[in-house]
Amino acid sequence: MAAVKRLYQVACVTDTGEVDYITVTDRLFARLIRLKRDIAYELECEAQFIHPTKLCFLCSNELGSENLVYWIGADAQIWLHAECARELASHLIADTKRLRN
Repeated sequence: MAAVKRLYQVACVTDTGEVDYITVTDRLFARLIRLKRDIAYELECEAQFIHPTKLCFLCSNELGSENLVYWIGADAQIWLHAECARELASHLIADTKRLRN
């Protein structure tokens, strides 16, 4: 005897903003739930890093509305002016080369 599959009604929002319903199997429904969780997590992580700090990590001058560079680590983020990012990168490369010698 074949296993009985559950069917779920899932609401979808179309490009025009209308709500449409589709019927999916339990396997696809489980995948949709995982995808929704993953998307929610990504959005939550991204939202934490939208607003920069007020000061540049390297020069400590105020960050304006110009192009900025940021790095995100395990528990910190740093924001820099583009020129400060270039300067920091060159110092990191030089320090790494010194360590190798």
